[in-house]
Amino acid sequence: MSNCRQKFFRDHPLPCLKAHKMESAAYMLEHTEESVIEIASKHGYENASKFASAFKSAKGLSPVKYRSVCKRRNISDTASI
Repeated sequence: MSNCRQKFFRDHPLPCLKAHKMESAAYMLEHTEESVIEIASKHGYENASKFASAFKSAKGLSPVKYRSVCKRRNISDTASI
């Protein structure tokens, strides 16, 4: 059983849910062209700046910077093929 599920059953589920939302948002930032506002809304945030703050707290980068870093990494990965 994953740590998140174990934690869910013994602790409050909100930290686990928030972590899942941030992982999903990170995936969308990396693999889609949807705006940060659209991604925030799809993850239950009405306020994009609150989403950006939560994302930065979870991932260490703002959503825009995270997307930029992912794109640069993907460009360098494909250039070496």
